Amino acid sequence: MNRCLRALLLLLLGASPDWGAAATFVLDDSASVVQQPSVQIKWRETGPGRGASTLADASTRVNLVLNTHPWAGRAARVYMVLAPQPVRVTARWTTRGILLPGQLQSGARTLVFEGVVPATLQDLLEVMVSTDGRELGVAQRLRFTYEIELN
Repeated sequence: MNRCLRALLLLLLGASPDWGAAATFVLDDSASVVQQPSVQIKWRETGPGRGASTLADASTRVNLVLNTHPWAGRAARVYMVLAPQPVRVTARWTTRGILLPGQLQSGARTLVFEGVVPATLQDLLEVMVSTDGRELGVAQRLRFTYEIELN
């Protein structure tokens, strides 16, 4: 549908067209491999004379493979998304340099790539997850997804 016809339909329906809106798509990360699929939570150590920490950490390594073939050659931004969790979770990661290192809290997203998209985005991520151990009950499964936003 061409842009003018779409705008006309939106106006007839009482909506205003957003000419600057970027199209967002969820990326396929099914080729990714978590190198330590079952991760143990460790209580954060505190120094002598300090109160006991309630923070708990876990870390893992992920060989992340994002299928970006449909958008190859186009300018875009890629975001990491962490679904909302019953407890507040913070994820931090480093990379080998293809993707941006960063930090993310549950229920949010953050930029991990900006530029001309290759057919596949692949990087090794060292991921550390932190949460307040007092709020942990049963085992939690974190769900990271990746979104591409075209300019």
